[in-house]
Amino acid sequence: MKILTLTQKCSVWSADSSVTGGQTRFVSEPVYVNAEQIESMIHAGNTILKMISGERIEVTESPQVIIDAISKTPTVVLPPLPVLGANTEWYQGYASGADDMRNKCNLAIRAAGLTVKGDR
Repeated sequence: MKILTLTQKCSVWSADSSVTGGQTRFVSEPVYVNAEQIESMIHAGNTILKMISGERIEVTESPQVIIDAISKTPTVVLPPLPVLGANTEWYQGYASGADDMRNKCNLAIRAAGLTVKGDR
């Protein structure tokens, strides 16, 4: 599940003692949307998201920004292997085990569809 953080325009009405009795102002609030629930998008100044549930959400982001956010693949940065100053035999055994663990993590991360940075 991919959650997008978008900006929703909301109208806020506040009462006052004027002849009109109050005023409406627009504010921007974050809205969190499950990308898998978006059925379609319409760009009409702002972007209107039509959700699978039938709900419509008006956001300030353009359709292209939303598409880019949906298609962006997160990157995982692997930590570097340690450089230790012990004897050669011990270090080779340690490095071999650490390298094996790192390779297994790398394979699991790639299998999940993520990009790995720091890969050799």
